[in-house]
Amino acid sequence: MENLRKLNLPIDERLKQEAAKLEEDLIRTEILPTLTEKIEPALAQVQRELVLVVDYVPGTPLKVSLSRKRNISDVLPDAVEISPKIPHIVTATGINRSASTPFRVEFADGYICTGNGKDTFIDALKHMKLPRVATFENRIFAGFPLVGRKQRVTEDNYKWQENVDGWWIYVNMSNDTKIEMIRQVADYLGISVKVMNQGQSTSTSPVETMKGKRAMFSLNGGVPMNKRATVLTVVKNYVSEHPQATFSKIKEVFPDLLQGSYGVVRPLVEIQNRIDAGQDAEHRYYLEPENILKSADEIVFAVSHQWGNQFPAFQKHVKNTLNWDIEEI
Repeated sequence: MENLRKLNLPIDERLKQEAAKLEEDLIRTEILPTLTEKIEPALAQVQRELVLVVDYVPGTPLKVSLSRKRNISDVLPDAVEISPKIPHIVTATGINRSASTPFRVEFADGYICTGNGKDTFIDALKHMKLPRVATFENRIFAGFPLVGRKQRVTEDNYKWQENVDGWWIYVNMSNDTKIEMIRQVADYLGISVKVMNQGQSTSTSPVETMKGKRAMFSLNGGVPMNKRATVLTVVKNYVSEHPQATFSKIKEVFPDLLQGSYGVVRPLVEIQNRIDAGQDAEHRYYLEPENILKSADEIVFAVSHQWGNQFPAFQKHVKNTLNWDIEEI
């Protein structure tokens, strides 16, 4: 195209379309896989939805713009979503199948998952119980959780997820990422697993973290508990010690901002409304009968068990507000 321009030769519409297709294929096969592997993990730390726009002009520095408008058409009306192209292999039967390296997952209860990457990945998540895995939010894929109720649909009908027992499992990722997700989910749920890939094995246990031990906490010198159990115990103890506290008072003591969108506590009516609206709220709170609480003004409510990076702020708040000590042990 550039040579034709230099020679002042005409460029018809067909050539323009072919050039555009070649550029789109280049983005799909060369650029998007890099974005997925390198940038998406970093973006997982961002808690709000956003749109990033890359402004590329040959010969000039790259520019990146940010918008909080979730709908890309609101930012760029003529934008077209491009899905990454996953490399395929042709089998002896002539059927195209995605390349996948086998790996093996062993659970402490003796259950073993083995086969190609996708099947092993799904089997391992199923064994860890999909409703429980759905509460894992440490990694988001293009705005979708690892396991959730909503399907990702793009204009090219690319298959991003597998539907298993009514749950959509995000499977469009490398085997290395699948293995890392199994490790992270197992650690999050306190499940011991061993993962073996191409003859090498690594293992995780219920108490492993990057430090080599999963963080456990003690409330006022009590028994060790994980983060979510600590939060539940704090709220239960407060309600027990303040039987005249109304729900508004409890919310004042444990404001939503400590946790985020789920709040520290939520009325059961509101949780049910979220469920009826299609949200996955039933897996975000302690809803077991023994964990349901009631305020002095008869508001029945539940405590959120979604705690990760927010926990240090909760820990500090409890100390400053109630003078209770939550110490890591």
